Amino acid sequence: MTTFDWNQYLNLAIELQKGQDEASLRTAISRAYYFVYNVALNRPAVTQYRFDPKAPRHEQLWDLYTRNAGECKLLADIAIRLKQRRVKADYYNSSYPRIAEDLVGVLIDAQKCAGILSSLDKDYPKPVPKMYSVGG
Repeated sequence: MTTFDWNQYLNLAIELQKGQDEASLRTAISRAYYFVYNVALNRPAVTQYRFDPKAPRHEQLWDLYTRNAGECKLLADIAIRLKQRRVKADYYNSSYPRIAEDLVGVLIDAQKCAGILSSLDKDYPKPVPKMYSVGG
């Protein structure tokens, strides 16, 4: 059995951008986010990470990347922004003003994430423990 090539989601998002109808543009935003999410999730370092089955996987994934410095943190920052746009595209019933403009930014961000993920050392993100501060 072959594994799915998540790059096809990014290619689909780029193709859907040509449609210019709101359904295509909303779907393109969603596919671009899920491209980034799944490529980030399927890295060897992440597949060994123990996620809490009771907590949302998306938030845990981006938290894991955020706890790492440099490119991992940058990836998480971009991915969180992509997720916010994906939620808006998937769940907001009203019209989505400036959706075509947002999609341009989404595709740029998704391609930036693709570059980060492809250049990231296979051992990243590291399972850096969460830091808690004690109020004084």
